[in-house]
Amino acid sequence: MTTVPQAIFFDLDDTILDFTGPAGPAWQTTVARFSGDDGGIEPTTVLATIDRVSRVW
Repeated sequence: MTTVPQAIFFDLDDTILDFTGPAGPAWQTTVARFSGDDGGIEPTTVLATIDRVSRVW
């Protein structure tokens, strides 16, 4: 049986969180809480991806 996530967080253009500003700790808290559970992606991978993608824009 597959479980459905309680929430999905999309912020495609930094309107909710500005990763270039002081949002780093918020991303870390959110990623630590919602990634890695039940065979999900490791939190360090998620944070590294957020960092890499945010540099493109």
